[in-house]
Amino acid sequence: MTTKLAIIEQALGEIGLAAYVFDPSPEQLQAALVRLDRLAAQWDGIGIRKGYSLGGDISDESGLPDTAIDAFACLLAVALAPSYGKQVSPELKISARDGKNALMVTNNVIPRMVLPNTMPIGVGNRQDVRQRAYFQECDPLTTGVDGDLTL
Repeated sequence: MTTKLAIIEQALGEIGLAAYVFDPSPEQLQAALVRLDRLAAQWDGIGIRKGYSLGGDISDESGLPDTAIDAFACLLAVALAPSYGKQVSPELKISARDGKNALMVTNNVIPRMVLPNTMPIGVGNRQDVRQRAYFQECDPLTTGVDGDLTL
């Protein structure tokens, strides 16, 4: 699992404030953590739930799967850039947009389509095949002394 600090450092690196050049103060890190928590809460509100653990300390585990970390970091970088006086590059904007779209797509659930009872069996209708709509009832075949063979 990735810590919240690692996501914040990745976001700062995306806007050109890498850890080897820029040493953020504890207040700046706390402000970035609040921004990250708000971003995750906003996404929870619109239905993008990836398991981010809201609240807690900056050194806590984020709870995010590895597939969602880059999207969170890029979108956090876009959100943090104006507060550091940085302009967001077009590539970062594209990465943030694509990351958010990927998170939204993986969150979608395709509902199961329920077909009417009048739909014949064999055209995608798999519900309650015992009614056998539109099919003629057939007489059982006699198999001899064992009894009838039903279809």
